[in-house]
Amino acid sequence: MNVLILIPARYASTRFPGKPLAEIGGKPMIQHVVEKAQLVSQDAFVATDDQRIYDRVVGFGGKVVMTSADHKSGTDRCCEAYRHIVADYRKTYDVVVNIQGDEPFIQPDQVRALIACFEDPRIQIATLAKQFDTNADIFDPNKVKVVCSSLQTALYFSRSAIPYCRGKEQGEANRIGYELASRFLKGKHAFIVATHTDREHIHNHIIYNSTTLDGTRKFRDFFFSGLAVQRLSDLICLEHQLSVIEKKPYRERQKRITYPPKESNRDRLCSVIDEILQQKPTDYEDFLQKLEQQGYEIKRGKYTSVKGARQKRFIRLKTLGAGYSEDEIKAVIAGKAEHRPHQKQPPKEQPFQLLVDIQAKLAEGKGGGYERWAKKYNLKEMSKTLIFLQEQKIGSADDLKERADAALSRYHKLGDSIKAAEKRMAEIAVLRAHIVNYAKTRPVYDAYRKSGYSSKFLEAHREEVTLHKTAKAAFNESGLKKLPKVKDLNAEYSALLTKKKALYPEYRKTRDEMQEIVKAQKNVELFFAEEKDSKQVEQIR
Repeated sequence: MNVLILIPARYASTRFPGKPLAEIGGKPMIQHVVEKAQLVSQDAFVATDDQRIYDRVVGFGGKVVMTSADHKSGTDRCCEAYRHIVADYRKTYDVVVNIQGDEPFIQPDQVRALIACFEDPRIQIATLAKQFDTNADIFDPNKVKVVCSSLQTALYFSRSAIPYCRGKEQGEANRIGYELASRFLKGKHAFIVATHTDREHIHNHIIYNSTTLDGTRKFRDFFFSGLAVQRLSDLICLEHQLSVIEKKPYRERQKRITYPPKESNRDRLCSVIDEILQQKPTDYEDFLQKLEQQGYEIKRGKYTSVKGARQKRFIRLKTLGAGYSEDEIKAVIAGKAEHRPHQKQPPKEQPFQLLVDIQAKLAEGKGGGYERWAKKYNLKEMSKTLIFLQEQKIGSADDLKERADAALSRYHKLGDSIKAAEKRMAEIAVLRAHIVNYAKTRPVYDAYRKSGYSSKFLEAHREEVTLHKTAKAAFNESGLKKLPKVKDLNAEYSALLTKKKALYPEYRKTRDEMQEIVKAQKNVELFFAEEKDSKQVEQIR
């Protein structure tokens, strides 16, 4: 295998001018590199654009090629040098190795290992890489980093830490996370630190491989591992002069009772529309363009629909409520109407919840801690239940049972009415389809009958004949002596649909009332059953 080694070297370095000629042990740096390269291949050339470097290489007996000073990178310089060498020496090479002119301590075995990669015909380019010795190297811009795949294929290179976090705070958070993972895992496990900057607070996510790097052991969790990570994190933060969260005594801690409700996609869209309308867009198209600038995808058509970046489905503007339909927005833009901003409805609080069956939970294996919590929970929910019963003017168990039975009866009655309407609507839809099919296929069936029920005719008009027979069989099964008119069926269907729509609001209201009453009844029964059981236990004792 013919190997050509090219060593790019330029004098006008920004950070270290004349670096290739810097003396190391009585020799210029470039001489050390050339001597190491010559141990691998005799065809080792320095590619330079400076006469001083050229003369010095010639002086110690090295091979050198003068190149242009306009190259933007060392690779471009090597390319020009390669063309000169091939043309002057009339020699071809299987592999070309690029060794930087500021690598005086490179080892010949490293170069040989690199050349060995090209024994595989599939490999067209390769580079040397090694694991960093210290954590500080990760954040050193003078040390180039590389991201590799599981097959050791280079994905991309960077002088910054990978992944790179822009900003001082983000970068510091990433470094702290990296140090935390390194010290906790003691360098035995591969890990990734991802720093999130898309929230109000910067935070890290750390993922590590449970199997050690040498594949001999697996990570074993231990008691209070979370506390150990917390203490190590606090220690690292203190070492870097950063603040830590001070623990307060249990009695001084503030317990969060209420949680802020999450903003829905519809509420967020309404807020964005309110802001755009305040900017007074020139027309509806300008309004839509401003909406797109806010990150929304617009679907134009019969109805305008929009979808946010993290939404799965489009939302029609007309479904957002009063003041947000296309016509209403156009009227506001034209100055014909006044826009009223969207008022968020506070979440409906449940007056009370079902009590916990403590005895059943204890039988399932729950412990004493759960029992203490459940007793407190039941007392709170039972107090809410009593307030509800007082508001409903229910003063006894008989009144509660009577109200619960009445609510159930009313709920089932409305439900039966809706089901009956839906059943009749389904029957009408089927009957209507049969009547239409019967009328459409009757001429074909009459011709089929006149043909003496010819098999040839049947084969040619099998679909029409089948539809006609199916419709006729349905009429016979229903016992219809005279077919109703489609017009009358449509009118009946429309009336049933109107009735169904009118019943649904009352049905939902009745359902909610029934559920609250029945829930209160169950709570009362369970509470007094628990009290009775506890009194019996005390009497036995």
